[in-house]
Amino acid sequence: MFLCQEYDYVFSIDVEEGKPPLKLPYNITEDPWFVAQKFLNDNELSQAFLEQVANFITENAEGVTLQATGSNDIADPFTGSGRYIPGTAPYSTSTDQLDPFTGTGRYIPGSAPPQGALIPGSQGTTDPLTGKSRYIPGSGGDAGSIGTENQFFPKTTYLKFEQANQLAILGKLKEFNAKVDIGQQISEDTLEKESSLLMDSKAKPTAMQLDLLWSLLHWPRDLVFPVLDVLRLSLCNPVAAQYLSNDKDGAQLITHLLSLGSCGNPMANQLLVCRSLCNMFDANVDLLLTLRGEVMTCVVRCAEKLVNNRNMLIAVATLLLNYSVALNSSTDTEGKSQCLSAIVTVFGVAADHEAIFRLLVALGTLLWADANCMALAKSLDLRQLVLVHTSVGDPAKVGECAKLIANALH
Repeated sequence: MFLCQEYDYVFSIDVEEGKPPLKLPYNITEDPWFVAQKFLNDNELSQAFLEQVANFITENAEGVTLQATGSNDIADPFTGSGRYIPGTAPYSTSTDQLDPFTGTGRYIPGSAPPQGALIPGSQGTTDPLTGKSRYIPGSGGDAGSIGTENQFFPKTTYLKFEQANQLAILGKLKEFNAKVDIGQQISEDTLEKESSLLMDSKAKPTAMQLDLLWSLLHWPRDLVFPVLDVLRLSLCNPVAAQYLSNDKDGAQLITHLLSLGSCGNPMANQLLVCRSLCNMFDANVDLLLTLRGEVMTCVVRCAEKLVNNRNMLIAVATLLLNYSVALNSSTDTEGKSQCLSAIVTVFGVAADHEAIFRLLVALGTLLWADANCMALAKSLDLRQLVLVHTSVGDPAKVGECAKLIANALH
């Protein structure tokens, strides 16, 4: 109970020694990043604590629903204050209720913060995979395929990563603009004006502005990640997405992204490239299907190398889910086989429940009403991978979804 309202959790946060702790109310249906931001705003605390507070909520609250779409008011740890810095300690799944300000691993101004976990989300409480807008099938499938009515699959719409702290992105762009070669620099006014427009999902950017974005994507690999963030948001704009993903230039963009997001590149690049690819499906799914081999190979290798990075695993699982949506109504047996193989590989390294859930939904969507795909899944003994997750009760959606698929694969 907090301020006459019931909450699932009310944490006590010691911000400063000698002063009473602050109360942080939280419901498990809320996005930890949104709640953390509100906590900072309500208590007039430094933005530098955002990541630490969000991670504290995630680690100490159970049953958190993670989402892939969200509000633009949520800060990304890569570009926001208190940002994630690649190369620091891996994400922790400890449930010890350590105070994010005074406990072990606390943020210390002037030092590198511990790695945080970006939780894609929105301020709403509807899960994009199981919420009110979900597809609920009303008929059975072919013999030998999944045909049981359920709330999880088949998924029929693509998931996107839309949240961002645009002011923080602009700040990082300006910082890196001063570090690139003089020939790649542009004026700060132009950089701010054009980037702000490119990140506006309702704007109508011109070809000249989008060509500027393409030019900025050729900044050095260790400085390009805020530009990738601008691209990610631009791909949520239908006008920009159509221009960037068209049949003429889209293949060149995807090839360039894969070169920036392959193993050996900065972790931030790999993550933002994967998220950008997720956001391209609505604009040109046919192109992504044509290049599926190169795309899936690249992101799966990244997932295998970054097994402790839940952000990357969720992004890769989301990309494979989008591919399963694209292939669900297709007769492309080779494409389905390729996607199924990628799902199996990532299943083998993923430990995060949200990543696993998205892989399960991807699998269910791929197998839906497809006896051939079902037979292939059985030949790969996929049921054994799925059975491991049937006992998961928190979050319940993982266990429930796993049971549906395991029963169908029996």
